[in-house]
Amino acid sequence: MLAIQKIRISWTKKDRTPESAVERQKFIGPFKIKDSVCLKGEGAFINHCNFIQDNKKVYNESVYFFEMNKFDEATSPISYNTFRKHLLIHREYKAVLDGNFTDDPRIPGIIIIEEDDAYRIKWHSLINNNNCYRPIRRGHNEDFNNPKSHFFGMNVTCETALILHKDESGIIEYNYRYSHESQHYERYCVYFVNTNCLDYNTFTKADYKYKYDQTVVLF
Repeated sequence: MLAIQKIRISWTKKDRTPESAVERQKFIGPFKIKDSVCLKGEGAFINHCNFIQDNKKVYNESVYFFEMNKFDEATSPISYNTFRKHLLIHREYKAVLDGNFTDDPRIPGIIIIEEDDAYRIKWHSLINNNNCYRPIRRGHNEDFNNPKSHFFGMNVTCETALILHKDESGIIEYNYRYSHESQHYERYCVYFVNTNCLDYNTFTKADYKYKYDQTVVLF
């Protein structure tokens, strides 16, 4: 079974400071799974840990949108419509975000392929079809000549990042910037553990021997 912990940290231009960067570094994980999460199910287990930084302070996204239920147009790093959208998402899917089992774990930039005795995890730079995420990495596309692939003939990066056999673990890190009413930045740190014994400390006790890094300087 593949266990995944996806960490996403979002911030805006006002937090592009050394002090804010130090605070963000404290939240790249890995984290213990909440005791309230059920660890029995089929498929891959995925735990979403989403954070928002606002004026240096880093908030759990569920707290920021769900529990605090606040919006200040003068200081908020997002628009009111985006705020309402995320608030509704967290009201409906809070338990799913904390941890659930799925046959289709969707993570931006990640493709997971189950093979005979391992999981092949691929990373690609085409985060969405509108190409609004920057910078788009160019270079090795192992599916360039594969007509069955979505990335057939594309000048993007698409390559195998990790191959994890039983009891192996790995990390994929990447970041982006995009413009939506203002300049936004995101950093992803995704932990993968191939295990037959899922427990609440699976991500914190794993030995991550493999790492794929696509973090770049974001201007």
